[in-house]
Amino acid sequence: MNPDRVHYISGSFQITYLKLDVEGHEMKVISQMLKSGSLKNVRQFGLEIHLIKTKSKSTYRGFTKSLQQLRSKLGFDLVSYNTNNCVAKAFDPTRTYYSIHDLVFYRPSF
Repeated sequence: MNPDRVHYISGSFQITYLKLDVEGHEMKVISQMLKSGSLKNVRQFGLEIHLIKTKSKSTYRGFTKSLQQLRSKLGFDLVSYNTNNCVAKAFDPTRTYYSIHDLVFYRPSF
């Protein structure tokens, strides 16, 4: 993520809703946003995640840890989780699993 953009997002204003659709880079972006504090002024945000089988288990473990830190460090609750039916199971070679999911996180005390 571009450091200038992180700085811009971490300004002194409040963001009611932030939509993140970074096309497969969400694991890295969320980790960087947690480290930089750029979500401190965000009330809620939507995140489109791309679960691709070629990524390692350690990559997914790190992403899971980042998602847990959204709650433990910043107080975000996961309030919505849906499969993205526009793509459905198209990215899975066996057409068994949904690869793209939409999540919404909300912070009650802001």
